[in-house]
Amino acid sequence: MQIARLQNEKSVAEVVARIYDLKPGDSRAAAAAKALLAANPHLSGNVATLPAGTPVVVPAVPGLNATSSAVADPKRAAWMSLLDRVLDSAHQASNAQATGLATTPPKTPDKQRNDALTLLRRDIVQFKKLHTS
Repeated sequence: MQIARLQNEKSVAEVVARIYDLKPGDSRAAAAAKALLAANPHLSGNVATLPAGTPVVVPAVPGLNATSSAVADPKRAAWMSLLDRVLDSAHQASNAQATGLATTPPKTPDKQRNDALTLLRRDIVQFKKLHTS
């Protein structure tokens, strides 16, 4: 299942155009809009009143593919969130050691710990670039 998020679109037609990368007047837009509304009853009202970030199920439409930039992979999003939390935890632990607020002594000298954090930070940034572009 693919999920997209609203980005301040004012109509279902705008959502369809962005998700399926359709130009105005494309004859496939009507079928895409019908499928999108069937999968997302919350879009049947005034789309402009829905907040940005509102999830939208992206249905399969024969002859159309959702653009990769428009959809979010829930598994990938979970991994990115996990990586952010790992990095935050490492920073917090390191800061606690550096400021003396930690309840246990550091197991590695400051330079090694800083080098390891720098490597971790760089690796996570590279991983995220590779998997989000």
